[in-house]
Amino acid sequence: MLSHIPSKILKTCTIPPSITGEWWSRLSLGLRVKIGENTNILAHGGVMIGEDVKIGKDAQIITVGHGLHPTQRFLSRCAPIIIEDGAVIGNNVKIVNTCQSSGPLVIGKGATVLSGSIVTANVPDSAMVGGVPAKCISDLSEKLRVSFAQAGHPPDCTGCKKISHFEEGLAISPNVRVIAPIYLRKPEHVSFGDNCFINRNGVIYAEGKVNIGPNLQMAPCATIKSEKDATLDIGSEVWVGVGAKIIAEEGKYVRIGRGSVIAGGAIVTKDVPEMTIVVGKDRHTKKITDDLRADVPDRWMDKSYVSKNVQKARKWNRAARRELGI
Repeated sequence: MLSHIPSKILKTCTIPPSITGEWWSRLSLGLRVKIGENTNILAHGGVMIGEDVKIGKDAQIITVGHGLHPTQRFLSRCAPIIIEDGAVIGNNVKIVNTCQSSGPLVIGKGATVLSGSIVTANVPDSAMVGGVPAKCISDLSEKLRVSFAQAGHPPDCTGCKKISHFEEGLAISPNVRVIAPIYLRKPEHVSFGDNCFINRNGVIYAEGKVNIGPNLQMAPCATIKSEKDATLDIGSEVWVGVGAKIIAEEGKYVRIGRGSVIAGGAIVTKDVPEMTIVVGKDRHTKKITDDLRADVPDRWMDKSYVSKNVQKARKWNRAARRELGI
């Protein structure tokens, strides 16, 4: 799995077998790195981890993002993450380079990221950061302690069926692609549009009804939840960021508008208009307009060209995942 890293370095590191990820060839490790269980590293843009770094369990390190405009969600954007010497990353931390620029996201030397935090910006040397999104702090007030404790909890998977293999995901709906494991509660209450994607450790908890439109994208550890007698309608081309939660509370109706982006770590319990970016708790920040389109080759905007080549990639991924049993 990490055969490209010199054995003399690997011998000094503690790496559990439960670590997952992609593009290992773009991961570099320093001496004496310790990585916790169930950590997921998506190293498409490059991940450089210095010496004596400690990373807690259930961490997510993500270097790949997408265009904000729905017409360009299929375009992967990659940018590096650098974790410098002596940094300490707590449990269930999510470090995400949002890739809206090509620059690296840097966790400075000796920095500490508290458990449950989501980091989307550089962390200075020797700083302590925490929260969603993470900010520099000088002390831990009781309010901050509570927010970190809540953020640090893993997704609520009570009563969910764990989908551990690729073929199980196909059995749920031919319209859904998954990177296992994912978790589903009462899938019979869920309807999927075409071409939906659920990334690793995604949760769909459907005690009530969940109607999902075409082209949904769920990042790792995202949650979609409909409580008893609730209905959650998610429009087409919605992107749910890493660790984000969309919740229709008991007896309520919630509608997420077409093309919206639920940012990493956000919590949504109310309606979201079309083409809107949401951060924090139910905070709408700005509309997604055509000026957010990036310049791309004309052929990438040709739907027949994209469909043909995406299908090729999916077929390859399916075969590879079947061979690996995931």
